[in-house]
Amino acid sequence: MDSLSTAEFEESISGTNEVRTCARRKLTSTVWNSFEKITKPNGKVVAICNHCGSSFVGDSGTSNLKNHLKRKHKELVGASDSSLNASTQEFSQEKSRRDLAIMLIKHNYPLSMVDHKYFRIYSHGLNPEFVIHSRNSIRSDIISIYKEEKEKMYSFLESVSSKVTLTTDIWTSDHQNLAYIYSCI
Repeated sequence: MDSLSTAEFEESISGTNEVRTCARRKLTSTVWNSFEKITKPNGKVVAICNHCGSSFVGDSGTSNLKNHLKRKHKELVGASDSSLNASTQEFSQEKSRRDLAIMLIKHNYPLSMVDHKYFRIYSHGLNPEFVIHSRNSIRSDIISIYKEEKEKMYSFLESVSSKVTLTTDIWTSDHQNLAYIYSCI
């Protein structure tokens, strides 16, 4: 065993003599990021999963490879799908600005968050095209969203043919020293 190198020893155990060749044309499917294409001495092409080492037919399309990733490596498929969508998705300043306002509302973040240096750095890192507006602009956006939601509620209540019960409660948060009004229809 001393005369054999580690690679030769592993090859003798596996019983295969694989020849790695370059593909004639570029592998365009993103599924190939998770597989290595190998041509065996007998001429058969196989795809080896980089994550678990499973072997698949490598020259008859990529559906079998995608199905393997979906079944065995679900966490990888979700990550690659989101990266695909991010590169093809168009940026909308208006939608991003509205999403920022909704985030501030839903999580009860202070408006001053948009002035924080590292929030701006983080946002710029996500998308350099996004322009973060001032607190006052975001405040206007929040008021607009409130008015829209209020109008939706009025329309809904007008469309209901039966009686409506409105329940309201007030509670305070011990750790934030804030009071909340909770309403339920």
